[in-house]
Amino acid sequence: MKPPFAPLIVALGVLATGPAAAGMLSVKPAAATGGAAVIPQAQAPLVLQITSRIPTNALLKSIRRRMVRKQRVSFAELRLLADTGDGLAAYRLAQRIVAMEKPDILVDAAHYFSIAVYNGRAYAIRPLVTILADPGVSISEKRLEHIERALRRQADSGELRAVEGLAHLYKTGVPFGRKPEEAQALLKSVLEKKFDGELALRLAVNIARNTPLAPAEIAEIRKYLLIAKTSERPGTRAAAQTLLQTYPEPEVSNDAG
Repeated sequence: MKPPFAPLIVALGVLATGPAAAGMLSVKPAAATGGAAVIPQAQAPLVLQITSRIPTNALLKSIRRRMVRKQRVSFAELRLLADTGDGLAAYRLAQRIVAMEKPDILVDAAHYFSIAVYNGRAYAIRPLVTILADPGVSISEKRLEHIERALRRQADSGELRAVEGLAHLYKTGVPFGRKPEEAQALLKSVLEKKFDGELALRLAVNIARNTPLAPAEIAEIRKYLLIAKTSERPGTRAAAQTLLQTYPEPEVSNDAG
């Protein structure tokens, strides 16, 4: 009987050529390991076991130099570099895993995309969120904590792709559980740091869904729409203007009592 992740084992064996494959690394089933570095999987993990010494700085620099120059870098070499926390290597490795088109190993792609995100590679956010939004991808709680921390790190810095992606995941409940209040709080906190018309419009629309609306909520909607109205994007300005007509400023009573 073939192991559950035979395709990735074969791929690693085919791709692992060059310095890293020359007696340095071997792929073995998880049950045969002892002190090995594990690639987390939903069911049966794969293991790249170090069979000689730990890779030297010179080797890692050589791998990175070839990677940056878009020269040939094997799968095993790329993983060596990614596991040191190199964001670019982690992103490239995740791309290779996704390209294998094997749904049962997307959990590995999510892991490496999250390393890239944590290290400031904002372009890794969208492919990461796409994987996380798939209810068919099973990720352990421990790994989800790391992934969520990576996204929060970027969201807290004002990266809108992380803010929107994380807020979307919080609203749908996959995979972090439903957290609508946290989603709204996240959007608000980032707007305070970064005056952004599109984000303000999104906040206004989110609040408007909570019908019926209290006067305080209408006032908050208008506050965000007025910010959105100053956006550099014509579409955002037009949408804000239209919604302002839907939520007019409440009349103030002149009754003295």
